[in-house]
Amino acid sequence: MSDEAREHAAAWLRKAANDLRNIALVLPAPDPPLDTVAFHAQQVAEKSLKALLTSRRVPFPRTHDLEALELLLPEPTRTRLALDANDLAFLAQLAVEPRYPGTDEIDLAIAERAAAAARDVYDRVRAVLAASD
Repeated sequence: MSDEAREHAAAWLRKAANDLRNIALVLPAPDPPLDTVAFHAQQVAEKSLKALLTSRRVPFPRTHDLEALELLLPEPTRTRLALDANDLAFLAQLAVEPRYPGTDEIDLAIAERAAAAARDVYDRVRAVLAASD
């Protein structure tokens, strides 16, 4: 991986880590805003996938579609990453709708599941990137 690609991928991962930090700070608070926890969880996965795509020099569209981003990953990267398709689909639905009125409220169980799924994506991406260096 070139230095430029490595630096750009690291920048995406720092943004994902900031979203994880936000989740870690907000989720344990009394009466946390669970809709924002869910949104930040989706953002962790999105930015992590974009870090990996950047490291592989794969262009990607401006999208929140996690499944589409995963499909852009070349083999054997996608196989090594081994993401849970159910987790990606679950996180993908948290990108837009929960942020607006008129949708179902996010409860604690959903927010915690989203946080765990986001952490898993982030950790898997970091492991694949570390193995590439």
